[in-house]
Amino acid sequence: EMPDHPTHFSPSELLCFSRPNNVITVKDRATLQWLQRYDLNAQLLPCPTLFASRHGSIAKSRVAPNKLKIATILQHSQRPGARLTENTLRKLCQTVTRLSDDHTVDIIAPTIDDFMRFSALFPEQIKYSFEANDYLNLMEDSDVVVTSSPGFAILANSLLKPAVLVVDSMTEASLAPTPFVTMTETSHLKSTIERVVGNKNFINECLFWKEEVRRQWTQLLTKSPLQSAAEK
Repeated sequence: EMPDHPTHFSPSELLCFSRPNNVITVKDRATLQWLQRYDLNAQLLPCPTLFASRHGSIAKSRVAPNKLKIATILQHSQRPGARLTENTLRKLCQTVTRLSDDHTVDIIAPTIDDFMRFSALFPEQIKYSFEANDYLNLMEDSDVVVTSSPGFAILANSLLKPAVLVVDSMTEASLAPTPFVTMTETSHLKSTIERVVGNKNFINECLFWKEEVRRQWTQLLTKSPLQSAAEK
């Protein structure tokens, strides 16, 4: 991910990236365009987090047909790499509180700092683990995942779950093509969730896309010098 004000490559960095047969992948268009300024070829692909879960999972039967289970990942706005301003984060928390009136909402904290920040707001709903593998388990029984993190959105897709990515502004979106991550602002979150969950063909379509991305990654890495060296 690009910093707000990216610096230029140093000569040694440029030499490293310019080596023949290098494989460079990026997950957003801003980084791709920045590398192109240096005549560096990169592949725009979703994060390999997409393959964290091999099979995916199906949510258990709902208590009521219209009562969804929503996994919401909340991240502190002051943490490094935070994607939401404090104002947008506050609006998101307010929206999540309203959603809890009609649906089951689990709050997932990725870090201990996030847990400390949000446990006072959602004491009965918040979940946290210091084991990275546990986050698949925390999301696997949900109908939809709401997050401001592209990484967690792709992790949801790995489980064959629809993901809603909350952004400050739709004009800021520049991710790699991810047809099963729907971007929205907080004011449209409720209707967006209802729309993505209503797609009855989602699982088959997402599985097909996941396998196509796997094919692209496999093809790319098979051509890499690391693969050639491993075969010798």
